Amino acid sequence: GLLDSYTDMGQVEHLDTAINTLEGALACTPENSLDRASVLNNLGQGLRDRYWRTSRPDDLNAAIDAYEVAIATTPADSPNRAGRLSNLGLALHDRYIFLGRAEDLDVAVAAFEDAARQTPPNSPDRLTNFNNLGIGLRARYGRSGDLNDLSAALEAFQAALDGSPVTSPDRAQALNNLGLSLQNRYEQQGHLQDLDAAIIAHREAVDCTPANSLDRAICLSNLGFGLRNRFTRTQRQSDLRDAMNAWRDAIALVPADSPMLPGLYNNIGTGLGNRYAETGLPEDLDESIASFEAAIASTDSESPSLSGRLSNLGLALHDRYTLTGKLDNLNGSIATLEDAVSHSLSNSPAVARYLKSLGLVLSERYARTGRVEDLDKALALCREATQTAFPMAGDVALQSAQIWSELALRSEAWD
Repeated sequence: GLLDSYTDMGQVEHLDTAINTLEGALACTPENSLDRASVLNNLGQGLRDRYWRTSRPDDLNAAIDAYEVAIATTPADSPNRAGRLSNLGLALHDRYIFLGRAEDLDVAVAAFEDAARQTPPNSPDRLTNFNNLGIGLRARYGRSGDLNDLSAALEAFQAALDGSPVTSPDRAQALNNLGLSLQNRYEQQGHLQDLDAAIIAHREAVDCTPANSLDRAICLSNLGFGLRNRFTRTQRQSDLRDAMNAWRDAIALVPADSPMLPGLYNNIGTGLGNRYAETGLPEDLDESIASFEAAIASTDSESPSLSGRLSNLGLALHDRYTLTGKLDNLNGSIATLEDAVSHSLSNSPAVARYLKSLGLVLSERYARTGRVEDLDKALALCREATQTAFPMAGDVALQSAQIWSELALRSEAWD
């Protein structure tokens, strides 16, 4: 039908025509007709697709309304009920992402749970419905930090994979989600076997994904995160090498305007910085700086990620100053770290770290040039970093206080 035509060709005018046709069909369908639930479900699908194209919240709200009525008019023993419940859960999850309302996420999880319960063990929809349940539970874990939700998400993703054909086109997504959830549990509990299992799942997800698919880039990116996390834990250089190769392969797959691109460049820059710390090779540092510059150039000026990427570049330029002694590199580091502070949100836990870094680098320029204004600013920044970090980042507060006290002692400036 027209929805299939839109799916195949991606032309929004086909989607508008499909929605108008479905709305007309709904108006002509008697209230007691068994076909009414099917029309409502298809209308919800069309409205949700248009929301994804246009970001119009009215379409998403109308899709949720259509799905709810479709479910209310679907018999309890209908084989179509599970799919409609899953569709409702997806739309509510979309609205949670848009508005951040916990109640939408709770209702989405409840719908996913009902869909999973009503899916027969041999159903071809089992993988999709259990994967959706895992997505909802993992999102709720991300909001609440409740490990019960994370454990349930892991069980859901594993249930999605158990018994599903290895050739299923949806298998990669469930493997990728399983890997991300295992990484979450590793971050909480620190068990290396969770990280090892996550990397295995991510590798299998990559292997299941077509070579030129954007989904493959997503799987490669997440594989890179897992490998870098294991490098951080074990200092195994092969993991760092493989992580950077995964991110480079992902860059080759995404278009130039992809929102994934800045993060991938930033990840490579971080990996190269890690390798430079081990090898001391100037070419690693140069490539790290170039990667951070590429990340910043492709990051929207309003993105909340911009400040972190500017901070990474500023610190890498400081490393180059330490290597070369060239004042231009120190000046560039300071200017970039100043940009990081100016672009950071005042309530961000990271802002204290940016303030501390800027204060430290300014103190180095004072030591090099004797500019008193650099010392005054460094003192003020380290004091602000200490006060900002104290409630939420004790290590940063302690480091800032140490720098502040050393500078104050040296300059006899305690006010």
